Amino acid sequence: MILELLGFSLVLVLVFIAWFLLKHGHRYIGTENRHKFFAEFFKEFPVFHNAKTGFYKKELFKPLHEMESSFPELRKEKAIRILEIGAGPGANMEFYPKNAKLIVADPNPFFKEILESVFKK
Repeated sequence: MILELLGFSLVLVLVFIAWFLLKHGHRYIGTENRHKFFAEFFKEFPVFHNAKTGFYKKELFKPLHEMESSFPELRKEKAIRILEIGAGPGANMEFYPKNAKLIVADPNPFFKEILESVFKK
């Protein structure tokens, strides 16, 4: 009984700390450090996420593989241009057509290095 109460109390304390940091963390941690932590924490996210949802993404992105660009220079190359806003660690990159011209944007500058390594692959 006492161990259950201690365990429950520990969970409540952890939930409170997480809530406090999410609500007021920018005052104590700073925006730059939060962005660094977020980028580092989600760096390996695509591996886990795509293992669980990859088959759905293949179906979802299938129309992109059959799409034809309205730009004549891209149509000659059989390429399309894709803009992804909030690219994060690049979880969708493997599902885009090989001939896609990607433009990615993310408000977190610390994802840039991670995205560049994904593009090299």
